[in-house]
Amino acid sequence: MTNNAVQKQKIIGMEERVRLQVELQRYLRAEDQFARASKEFNDSCRSLRNALGTRQRFVVQVDFQFYLMTSDNDGNFEVEKVPTL
Repeated sequence: MTNNAVQKQKIIGMEERVRLQVELQRYLRAEDQFARASKEFNDSCRSLRNALGTRQRFVVQVDFQFYLMTSDNDGNFEVEKVPTL
């Protein structure tokens, strides 16, 4: 670096460095959680697609909630929350 570049750099104090470190740790944890959640979501979609037949429509109950499941000929599916039966 040139002297001008060194002079233009902001010198941060210890408190600022600690704050930045904490924020970076938070970001890295969130990034890891997002990657794991994304993988779990993709795996569950694949598993559900494999378990479903084609051209089906039915209601399932999960945790006291009702959902309308619909699948097409291509293995695509939709899940809609049903207020009540």
